[in-house]
Amino acid sequence: MIILEFIRNLDLMKLYIILSFIIVTIFFNSKNKTHLLVFILISTSVINEILSCILLSYNHSLALNANIYTVIHNCIWLLILKSIFKEKKIASILLLYIAYSAASLMFLSILKYNFYLFIVGAVLYCMIFIVLCYHKLFQEKFKFFKSNNFYLAFAPVMFFLSLSLIFSFQNSSLAKTKILFSVSLYSLIIYFANFIYYTLINIYIYKERSRKNGK
Repeated sequence: MIILEFIRNLDLMKLYIILSFIIVTIFFNSKNKTHLLVFILISTSVINEILSCILLSYNHSLALNANIYTVIHNCIWLLILKSIFKEKKIASILLLYIAYSAASLMFLSILKYNFYLFIVGAVLYCMIFIVLCYHKLFQEKFKFFKSNNFYLAFAPVMFFLSLSLIFSFQNSSLAKTKILFSVSLYSLIIYFANFIYYTLINIYIYKERSRKNGK
């Protein structure tokens, strides 16, 4: 029943997430910390989709699952950023974000999706990313911006900004505006942001394995 429900709810985005999971599983190097974090990230995405289908099949709310997934997702990206830039201060920021998330879920209803968990995590990531990239420019380490690590670090930026914008207008008629073929602006932005997000991750993993094999 659950499998049938999952298949029934499959769309292009879910199929692309599954494809990304397969690509990462095949090409990632478990001895590489960043690769391992990316594998965990994609695995949690797949688990989130499966759990969502199970909850829907029993007519349960997705809010609690979505809240937990959002916190885990944002924490993993901060760890990836720490792994790429070798910046220890990110660990302190990560702990602050976890503390904020716990407090936010404690004082607000956990049975309703907390958009602030995503937005705060997104703002933190983007701000840290911009500051660290500025330091690279200041140090004239221009090769970094052509590296595979930069593409991975940049992967969630559009995703974070796009979804934060959508969540900011969640109660606005703008988000529900139909653009093409009865597809809402909300759905269009989410599909586009997710496509760029997972594509950059797939390219990162594939190029990492190609680089390793080329040595």
